[in-house]
This record gives sequence, C-alpha cells and structure tokens, in this order.
Amino acid sequence: MRTKKRKWTRLSDEEKKRLIELYHSRGGCKDEFWRQFIDKGSRNQGRLLRWMRQLGLEKKRVPRKPLNLRPMGSKKKGKKDSDQALTARIKELEKQLEDSRLKEEAYRRMIQIAEKDLKIDIQKKSDTK
Repeated sequence: MRTKKRKWTRLSDEEKKRLIELYHSRGGCKDEFWRQFIDKGSRNQGRLLRWMRQLGLEKKRVPRKPLNLRPMGSKKKGKKDSDQALTARIKELEKQLEDSRLKEEAYRRMIQIAEKDLKIDIQKKSDTK
C-alpha cells in the first residue's frame, strides 16, 4: 500500500517574513504555530527558526529577573536584627546549660551524702547485673 506524498510548495521570502511576524505577534509554541498556519501534516523541525535566522528576524531573548527580590537595604537590617536575636538566644541557652550543670552537681552531692550518712545504696554499682 502506497501513501501519497504531498507536494511541498516553496514559500517566498515575503511569505516567510509575513508568517514570522505573525508568529512573533501571537507568541506561543513554534510547533503549534507551524501546524496551525503552515502545514497541518508535518512537523516544524526547526524550519521556522531557520527562516528567522536567514531573514534576520530572530527575536532577541530577554533575561528573566528572579521573582522574589528584596530591596538591598532590607537584607542588611534583617541580618542585624537576626544576629542580635541569635546572640540573645545563645546567651539564654548558655545560662540554661549552666543551671542544668549546677542541678546535676547538687543531685550528685545529695546522693553521696545520703549514701554516706544513711548508708543507703542509691547509685548502681558497676559489678551488678
């Protein structure tokens, strides 16, 4: 079974230019534009871009800017505030650590005194199972 080959007619430079200008004005995907306006049965395969380069109508790419930009000054102020908050938090944690060490020492001394004066075994011995 044979399939019919389509007869491709070459487009003039003026037709190519008109189609490229139409593509630029509409935007979107090159393949969709190709199927809709030029040839429904074939694929673009870079022809549209090749025409743009040949005719000097290639659209210049504009670099995108990041979405979440902060003003330059706000970052520095926020950093100072966060540095102060962090140093305050560190001091608070160091104070809590010192308090817990003092409690540990107090409990250890209480156990030693109770074992010595009352002769009660409170701490676990290393040789017991």
